[in-house]
Amino acid sequence: LHSTPINPSIVDRPYQHEALRRVAEAFEAGKRRALLVMATGTGKTRTTMALIDVFLQANQARNVLFLADRDALVDQALTDGFKRHLPNEPRDRIYTHQVDKDKRLFVATEQTLALCYSKFSPGFFDLIVFDEAHRSLFKRFSEVIEYFDARMIGLTATPASFIDRDTFR
Repeated sequence: LHSTPINPSIVDRPYQHEALRRVAEAFEAGKRRALLVMATGTGKTRTTMALIDVFLQANQARNVLFLADRDALVDQALTDGFKRHLPNEPRDRIYTHQVDKDKRLFVATEQTLALCYSKFSPGFFDLIVFDEAHRSLFKRFSEVIEYFDARMIGLTATPASFIDRDTFR
């Protein structure tokens, strides 16, 4: 991962490159999970797309899943993310009634995946990205998360010291 070039047409800011390299270093050191904390407006979606591109180029991922808790974020990942920055990769949205396993890039709401995750083998996804990871995602969907044997990246704009707090208070 560390020697794979970062596509400058996806990300061009030094801190985005550093974030990519830090996640790559963590995974190369044997970690299976990472948390990417970036302030609102700093390009989490673009940084994530560049990270997925690096994983695909390095043959570290064949199938990637992007999860979010709201339809708007899933649609944004599909159109503003995958379609715009990785246009040549087959992509699809997962619905409970429709799962096309011939794609490489997938998006879904956490609620949908909770209803149909057993349609996939535990090793189907190589990389899973959780948007808005601070919304107590790991507590609500622990069964789904533990089912998959994939590297996982959480995205949040909430500082790490606030992750376990109730963000609505």
